[in-house]
Amino acid sequence: MARLVFEFRSNPSLLEMGPTILNLSLMLLNEKSREVIKSVLGFTKVMISTLDVETLRPFLPDICKGILVWSGDSKNRFRQKIRHILERLVRKFDYDTVLSYVPESDSKLMVHIRKTRDRASKKKGKKGDGEVAAGS
Repeated sequence: MARLVFEFRSNPSLLEMGPTILNLSLMLLNEKSREVIKSVLGFTKVMISTLDVETLRPFLPDICKGILVWSGDSKNRFRQKIRHILERLVRKFDYDTVLSYVPESDSKLMVHIRKTRDRASKKKGKKGDGEVAAGS
């Protein structure tokens, strides 16, 4: 389903069904099967990139609560996938909005994401300054 949504994201009827499908897939995060969880995480990542901010906003608490249940699981690289989803959410919304829906026990992950993002932007700023000075 994730592949279909990604390929046909410009189709208006598919985007109308997107929130319903996302809601149903988020309910599957309570499953015990790792294969199901892996698929739901992939689908969630695609839906975050295809839906606009206002359509996605009501699902933000459910996404954060659902995926962070699996953040302690190191098998199948769930930690990495969850961090990537949270980074996309921070890009789509802002850091404080996403942090408000993250439980206190997982706030260290959000602090790490913010520090990594700040570091990358500083590095990018320094690179830009160095290239301008070298080009002059």
